[in-house]
Amino acid sequence: MGSITVGKYADFVVIDRDIMNIPEQEIINTAVLTTVFNGQVVFGDFWRIVQ
Repeated sequence: MGSITVGKYADFVVIDRDIMNIPEQEIINTAVLTTVFNGQVVFGDFWRIVQ
């Protein structure tokens, strides 16, 4: 774990469901909506998702 603050880069993914609260066998169906690497969106449409 880390922190997100001004001046730091972030690496994370946004997925389409809360994998901590679904049956284990459904995790395989989880889709990645967007990926942020080194502070840059490298997959998906981050701004459409967060609006």
